[in-house]
Amino acid sequence: MKIRRSLCNVILTVLALIMIGVGSRALPGLHAGDPLSAASLGVGTISNTPEAHEIMSTIEHAYKLLDTPVELLNFDEFDAVFIDHPDYLKEISAERRIALQEQITKQFGAEAAQSFGYRTSMKSKRIADKNRIAQVRLVREKAKAENREPTQAELDEIAKQNHGTIPALSDLSAPPFKRILQYFSLKIDGDTARAVYDEGVTGRTAILKRIDGKWYVAGIF
Repeated sequence: MKIRRSLCNVILTVLALIMIGVGSRALPGLHAGDPLSAASLGVGTISNTPEAHEIMSTIEHAYKLLDTPVELLNFDEFDAVFIDHPDYLKEISAERRIALQEQITKQFGAEAAQSFGYRTSMKSKRIADKNRIAQVRLVREKAKAENREPTQAELDEIAKQNHGTIPALSDLSAPPFKRILQYFSLKIDGDTARAVYDEGVTGRTAILKRIDGKWYVAGIF
């Protein structure tokens, strides 16, 4: 009887360890909006603090702006979420930096191109997107008024001005896109935070800076 009882205890212990292992694998990360409970943290790389919530909320706000159709975008909101910081330039290639400087110079002037960061580069990109989409809408509305489809020549001209592509038009009547972020780690070092997460398409890293007690996104890579 003692042998059988011991054998049963061993089997129960092994089963318990297997269940613990399965449970831990079922927690690949933390989704935006999830409560920061001890169970959902998994490996414990995200602290259950108001500061962590604020950082995640700031990242979510950033994606809300980046996912909003440019025709509906309020560019004034960028200043409340993004910031120009030298750390952004440390993360991008020299080729990328030169390309951004050229684009920013055309839009905002040479002075802005000398000290730009993520906020200015994102503003520049979204304004360029808005101008490209405006081109497409203008051509399509002209064709519609003339009861025809856009000609190939018109489409070729748009593509020529947009690196060989024709920008897709957004459905402005569609409900806002809700992106689900899955966080894997969040490290805070003084006034700098680095979050690693999956944005639904690929893995990303966001760098945030705290200025006067408020967190801003200084770069998403």
